[in-house]
Amino acid sequence: MADLYDVAAFRLVTGQDAVHVMADALSRGELLKDEAKLAQRVVFELLTEKRSMPYARDRGTGFVTRLRSGRVRTEHDLFVAYAAASLDLGKNLRAEESASDPPRERYGKAKLLSMKLGSQGDAILSIQITSRAGTSVGLILPVNVKL
Repeated sequence: MADLYDVAAFRLVTGQDAVHVMADALSRGELLKDEAKLAQRVVFELLTEKRSMPYARDRGTGFVTRLRSGRVRTEHDLFVAYAAASLDLGKNLRAEESASDPPRERYGKAKLLSMKLGSQGDAILSIQITSRAGTSVGLILPVNVKL
């Protein structure tokens, strides 16, 4: 089977801000596969608001909608927002996969390892993403919460 690649949307370097690479005038983009591709799929699906895509109304989750609602005030609320979104996350990612996709790029689960909600609405989630092959990748996801 040929390797399947995806175009990287962001260049992530530990300790630095994420750099958008799809629109980089000096680069033709970077290619992703395996766990990096899976991690990017998880981020896009989690941060896409449910029913925000006109031709794919069932895609996305309610995560960002909850963060912007003003109802997330504690870390428990943040956990509930993630837990509710994770149901749609898994369902949607599995629905777009086929049996011929490499197991390292297929969604197994996403486990919230830790979270921190700052007093200014800055939140950081640490998520472990596991593929159908059993391989895992860690993801640190900063988000803003309307307090």
